[in-house]
Amino acid sequence: DLAATGARCLPLIERLLAGLPLAKAWHRLDFLIPLPWQCSTIEPGRGLYAMLDEIERGDGLSASICMGFPAADTPICGPSVLAYAADATAAEAAAATLAQAFAAAEPRFAGRLWRAAEAIEHAAHVASDRPVILADTQDNPGGGGSSDTTGLLAALMDARVDGALLALLCDPGVAAAAHQAGEGAVLRGLAVGGRHGPEGVRPIHGDFEVLRLGSGRFTATGPMYGGNRMDLGPMALLRPCAAPGVEVAVASRRLQAADRAILQHLGVDPAQKRILALKSSVHFRADFEALASEVLVVAEPGANVANPGLLPFRHLPSGLRREPRSS
Repeated sequence: DLAATGARCLPLIERLLAGLPLAKAWHRLDFLIPLPWQCSTIEPGRGLYAMLDEIERGDGLSASICMGFPAADTPICGPSVLAYAADATAAEAAAATLAQAFAAAEPRFAGRLWRAAEAIEHAAHVASDRPVILADTQDNPGGGGSSDTTGLLAALMDARVDGALLALLCDPGVAAAAHQAGEGAVLRGLAVGGRHGPEGVRPIHGDFEVLRLGSGRFTATGPMYGGNRMDLGPMALLRPCAAPGVEVAVASRRLQAADRAILQHLGVDPAQKRILALKSSVHFRADFEALASEVLVVAEPGANVANPGLLPFRHLPSGLRREPRSS
């Protein structure tokens, strides 16, 4: 929503340029919010962001929600709300209203993190012609993940599910091998992913069929990346011979799986899949959520730890809790 946010800013800038005053009020919340639940399209974030339109009807009023990046081990880490108004009383009233609603929503930020096996089992029994999305949140490259962990892919292969696709796994060596072999070839004894940890994460060894190849150059079409000319390097769509119902989209550069064009570039219609396993925490929702019958957030080993309570913080401000209370 970059353009929309810019449009909201412009009247404030014009007001400042005209020499009119703007008072500020700021409130900090006392708990960290895991990344998967910071989204503005799901509750409770959706309801909180909807409050901004009502608050901003006052003269010169502008209000913002700052969810905070929970992996930032700094004294200023954590969520907060901010309000500007023509006078300090109005600004404080707006910020206090928003902060109270934010605090009341705390239990709803404590979402469920699924293990891969249970999420796949659940997805396999969903009676719908729309895919179930499994968000591989702890390998989200947008939050520092390597985009090559193999926990969720291994679980899909072990379950031998049909109609499953994992994207994007970053492995330039595998992509290069696929391009050298060509479409239709079978790469024997291939080691896929798992090259950067964390501890316990290993490559998947096996035979993989090369279904489709792509240059990695395409134009994104979704809300997050729309209009951007992508260059992910050589790409390949592979199928493990040991689990022929599973496919994996491989790229040579890391990118969150947040745009359908990534898959369409490899000839895949994501709407036709039964399970979409996407390496992303939130951004995937912009272009994929409308396709899904359900979204399950999966916590397999990865660098982008989903539960802030498990991180070894040293510099958090006093009184800031590492995770929201569930009740």
